[in-house]
Amino acid sequence: MIDHPLTASIDISLYPLKDDHLKQIEAFISRLHEETEFSVHTGALSTQLYGDFGAMMRCLTREIGTHLQTYGDSVFTIKILNGDRSHQAL
Repeated sequence: MIDHPLTASIDISLYPLKDDHLKQIEAFISRLHEETEFSVHTGALSTQLYGDFGAMMRCLTREIGTHLQTYGDSVFTIKILNGDRSHQAL
């Protein structure tokens, strides 16, 4: 039994397979930045999430689903590391 919150660091990239890819990426990242339960840091090639594992996975499930329903074909790459590594480069 876990007696403390499980934290994680997630690195995610989105590769839309249709036109207007920049618009799609910006919309997805914008929705992530609306979250208050974890930290979001956007870089040139990917976006990093830091904080509660459950909150981040609930958000990603919802937002990836919304993206796929709205825009269709896209590729997401996701790396998940145990612990909040916001003080380290991913």
